[in-house]
Amino acid sequence: MSFNLKTQIQPPVIIVGLARSGLAAKKLLLAAGFQENDILTFDESKPEAQYKTEAELETLTSVKTAVVSPGVSLQKNFIKKWRTNGVHITSEINLALSQVTTEKIIGITGSLGKSTTTSIIGAGIKSFDPNVFVGGNLGIPVCEYALSIYKDPSLRANWMVLELSSYQLENVALLKVDYSMITFLSPNHLERYASLTDYYETKWTLLNKTKSTMILNENGGDLAAFAKTKGSTKLIWARKNNPDIRSLELQNAALIGQHNQDNLAMAATLGKECGFPQSYFAGIKEFRGLKHRLENLGLKKNVIFINDSKATTIDSVKAAIAATKESFPNLTIYLLLGGRDKKLPWHELKELTMDVRIKLFFFGEHGPTIKQTLNSPAPIFKTLALLLQNLSSENLEMDSVVLFSPGGVSQDEFSSFETRGDFFQQWVDKY
Repeated sequence: MSFNLKTQIQPPVIIVGLARSGLAAKKLLLAAGFQENDILTFDESKPEAQYKTEAELETLTSVKTAVVSPGVSLQKNFIKKWRTNGVHITSEINLALSQVTTEKIIGITGSLGKSTTTSIIGAGIKSFDPNVFVGGNLGIPVCEYALSIYKDPSLRANWMVLELSSYQLENVALLKVDYSMITFLSPNHLERYASLTDYYETKWTLLNKTKSTMILNENGGDLAAFAKTKGSTKLIWARKNNPDIRSLELQNAALIGQHNQDNLAMAATLGKECGFPQSYFAGIKEFRGLKHRLENLGLKKNVIFINDSKATTIDSVKAAIAATKESFPNLTIYLLLGGRDKKLPWHELKELTMDVRIKLFFFGEHGPTIKQTLNSPAPIFKTLALLLQNLSSENLEMDSVVLFSPGGVSQDEFSSFETRGDFFQQWVDKY
């Protein structure tokens, strides 16, 4: 394999955002033959970045190509100026896809459930394709895959399973997937989009990038109503009671929660559509879940701890509560809510205040607003650390569940939901 990035990308290149995907993009560019002085970097929080303010970028006129992190809005003034001046705006995924040749790609998006569904499918495919690549928005940047097959061509996968956020879908001109999925549509990221419809439309752009079929979740929130306004011959609906998958007995899978039955049904429907071998279906049933997503941390001093730090939407919180109630029907649930807000409809959790089984605790930057919205007398803490310290100092009820499913994002106190989830797990380990 030989890189062709040198003929596609014109330097100087600036990488906007030095999180894992930005660093992976830089490594790929260097491997492709670009020199260090061909590559500029911007990140407001990373000391190693050459540029640290947007004001500096607005006056930067020398760049020819910008690799923009999904977390940076394309509506930023400096990006608009660059585009007007002919700068090529691209992304980490676009860089990587220029090196993808024979691989078949499955693209998965949705307001929630996409990480779990991506991982379920990846676990199934791994049973017959050990080199399957599972990544994108989930964990491993696609540039890391491109770099790995450059170093060792034998690692090239037959299948790639990509989780794609709405932000990523805004800037992936080279993306063409063989199969795609939308797991769920519900309000999210309204701090970035002009309207809920705008957000949903961005998710729906994946259909136009799909060669074969798109699988939709019948229990996908607003998805059914939104899809009715579109219509396409590419659409297939996944249903957990579909006769085609009933014989798989997905209810006996390792994952807990009814919402995961929907995720498994999507994965099974894809397997049937692709003609995957029987080992695939065994693989999806054996998958036990992801860290920080309804992760059962076990029993300590007669208390069960569940780490759902990834829950950053109202529907995720609702799903976590439903799954916990289903799995532990007679236990009191201590629910920890808080973090930073994304203009979510917190009022939809009002019914929790009337559930005698649920004891609420609020924390973080948006804790006071959630408490006020729910009109709850529950205790509130400035940080998650203070909340957990309080839980450590009081006696939790015997035979209860502590459910950490915050709803808010982590950036008021932590760099990511993973860091926040690790913090919670460390506290549990010492409990």
